[in-house]
Amino acid sequence: MEKIDLTPQCICNKIENLERKVRHHRQLCLHNLIFNPIVYRMLVESIP
Repeated sequence: MEKIDLTPQCICNKIENLERKVRHHRQLCLHNLIFNPIVYRMLVESIP
């Protein structure tokens, strides 16, 4: 069992890292959507 550091600074860092990962993941998803013609076409055709 590793010791978990629960100082405010550490918690802050963990949250920031998590947010960064999520943001990065979103950008990747968007990037993949834009450069994936099939998905892009499905999206476009699904919008009336």
